[in-house]
Order: sequence, then C-alpha cells, then structure tokens
Amino acid sequence: MQLAKLDSIFREIWEHDGSPKEKGKAYLNPFQKWTFWLMFAFFCVAILIALSTKIEVYDWQKPSALILALMAQITGLLYQLSFVFEAFKIFKAPARHFLEPVTESSVRDFELAVSFSRFSESQLYYAKERLSLESKHMRARVSLLVGALDKVGIIPVLIAWIFASYKYIADGSITFEQIDWLVYGLLGLYLVTLPILFFVHKLERYLLLVNTAMEIKANKSSQGTQQSCVPA
Repeated sequence: MQLAKLDSIFREIWEHDGSPKEKGKAYLNPFQKWTFWLMFAFFCVAILIALSTKIEVYDWQKPSALILALMAQITGLLYQLSFVFEAFKIFKAPARHFLEPVTESSVRDFELAVSFSRFSESQLYYAKERLSLESKHMRARVSLLVGALDKVGIIPVLIAWIFASYKYIADGSITFEQIDWLVYGLLGLYLVTLPILFFVHKLERYLLLVNTAMEIKANKSSQGTQQSCVPA
C-alpha cells in the first residue's frame, strides 16, 4: 500500500483546526469574550489619543489616555481572574467542570489521530519533532519579545502606570514623557502575548495528537505481530 505524503499530515491538521465545529467551539464564556475585546478596545483608543499629542496638545489628552490604559488593565485582570472564579464550580461538579469543555474536541482529535496511523513511523516522528520545534521557537520568540512579562503578567504595566499618574498629579505635566510611553509600550506587549500563547497551545495540542497517532500505530503493529506468531 502506498503511503500518504508527509504534507498531508499538516494539511489535515489545519483543515481540522479550520473546520466549522472547531471554529465554532466556545473556548470563552460571554464574560471572558467581553473583557478580552474591551481590553483591546480600551488600549487602542488610549494609544490613539496618546499619539494624537504628536499633532496637537490639549489638556484632556493625557488624563484620558491614562484612564483608558487603566481600564484596559482592569479588564485584563478581570479576564484572567474569570478563569480563577470558574474554580468555584469545582465544588459542585469537579469532573464535569474539567471534562465537559474538552470532551467534544477530544473526540474529533482522537478520530484524526486514528486516521494518522496510516502514515509511516518516520513520517509521524518527523511531524512530532517539527511541531515540537515550532512550539519551542514560538515560546522563545515570546520570551525574546517580552522577557518575563508573560510570567509576571500585567504587574509591570500597573507599576509604570502608577508612576506616570503620580508624576502627572504632582506637576500637572501634559507632555508625554518616557515613563508615560512605557505604560503603552508594556501594555501593548502584554496584549500581543495573549494570541501568541494561544497559538502555542494549539501547536502543543496537535503535537499531542501526533503522539497519540504514533501510539495507535505502535499498538496495531504489536497486535499484528502477536497474531502472526499464533500457530494456525
């Protein structure tokens, strides 16, 4: 039997990821969706107001931009805390809370893993190593971009905002200085890391899928060997 081409593995993965069922899956509840998009909206308006000072300066620009930056941080905190608040459901139905969101997608993933068992061991091994390599590279790019910001979270942004606000209250300076731009720079980097880390999670998920396919293939080979050893 002729083996399928190697690129079919990756093609089927991105087709699986782009399927209506997968794209329509609700990863976030309504509150998380609203806080996620409000966080981006507040930041975008804040940075636009801040950049508008390069054209013409008004008294309302700096305080408005700082307030919107704070609102972006607050909604970001609420977005992250919403996942913690969901833990209260554990006391009601722990198994259902942890397993229900992943059940449907896991079934589809396993079906794809079974179909991948038609590939050779070397093809599956290469796909596994390539996905692992790409996920490590993506994490390295995040670290190169934001350093430890993805570990400490939004705290550095909040500290920079406190210093910028204190300086504004103390001397009433309308001009944007280095500490002010640091607020928007750090907040922008924080927001950029969220979709990147979400993509890394997807790479690791499909890495698990290919690993499962290798185990399924190994089990089939083992069963076939045992059957061939049984005397007629």
